[in-house]
Amino acid sequence: MLKSNNTLLKDLKVYHHLSLEYVKKNYKEEEVRELLMSGLAKVEKLSAHIDGPYRDYLVYRAIDEIDVNTIKKFLGLVSEDFGNDVYWAFRIKLYVYIWGESENLYVKKSKFDDIVEYILEHYLAEVYFSFCPHFEPNHRAESVVECQWLFYDIDNVNETVLRNLSRLSPRPVVILYSGHGAHLYYKLSRKVRTEEYKKIWQRFAKRYLTQYLNKIDKTKSGPYVLARLPGTLNCKDPENPVRTIAIFQEGDLIEVRI
Repeated sequence: MLKSNNTLLKDLKVYHHLSLEYVKKNYKEEEVRELLMSGLAKVEKLSAHIDGPYRDYLVYRAIDEIDVNTIKKFLGLVSEDFGNDVYWAFRIKLYVYIWGESENLYVKKSKFDDIVEYILEHYLAEVYFSFCPHFEPNHRAESVVECQWLFYDIDNVNETVLRNLSRLSPRPVVILYSGHGAHLYYKLSRKVRTEEYKKIWQRFAKRYLTQYLNKIDKTKSGPYVLARLPGTLNCKDPENPVRTIAIFQEGDLIEVRI
């Protein structure tokens, strides 16, 4: 039975990981043993950089904050109209004491389960995803195949704005509270190429999202951007990771006229 006054657990919830060397010097052996037996902490070899050097850390297991069902549902939704011959880009930015290098992964949708497992192993991370597939294993603009989803990144969202977004017309299929803002996903009636996508993105925003134009991130108007993956953690403030919340609804199909 884990004691409620376990000071090591309290500190791990704040810092998420402490070097094993530091733990042995500053905490009781009984507290360490309690945490390891409870499953709330484990020893991992971590590094500030992908290529090391690695050290032993006692890590707080925040895996329960990862919403696996949301991740799988979202990945299935955005990829359902594409075959297994295209690549999807993931950028995973790991955190130890400082942000390390980003790791870019390019996979076909048959390997999405492997990506989910990787995220669970590296849960304290910023995870981004290309909602449009690519011909080649990269996320350059010129390699985008086609896109069927409009994506809008709205900054500085509070609870009132979030409620209003769910009442938008046309209705988005997915609304993601990203921790500090909101992401909207609208499905198009057909797949479009990059240049056509940009024009549709601009016209739609001006017509239907006028009240949020000053909050929309205009740098994310292309189908080649990487967006935060729903169901993962927002770790911009590593000491206070925020769980992202996705709302799936019967959204309106956005008609694209030829």
